[in-house]
Amino acid sequence: VDVGSGAGLPGVPLLAARPEWSGVLLEPRHKRWAFLRAVIRELGLDADAWRQRTDDVAPDRSFDLVT
Repeated sequence: VDVGSGAGLPGVPLLAARPEWSGVLLEPRHKRWAFLRAVIRELGLDADAWRQRTDDVAPDRSFDLVT
């Protein structure tokens, strides 16, 4: 998960460099979230963009890597 992904750094480059990885780009701001969705779609990344704050992620969720 890339917390506060904004412009997609470092999540997008990591996912592009490692196509076997999947990821979540976490961004609460609508414009940035919409941008990330477009980037994921255009690059064909195995990723999701979630429009929520870190505090709102379910406590039972776990991730292998957090940036």
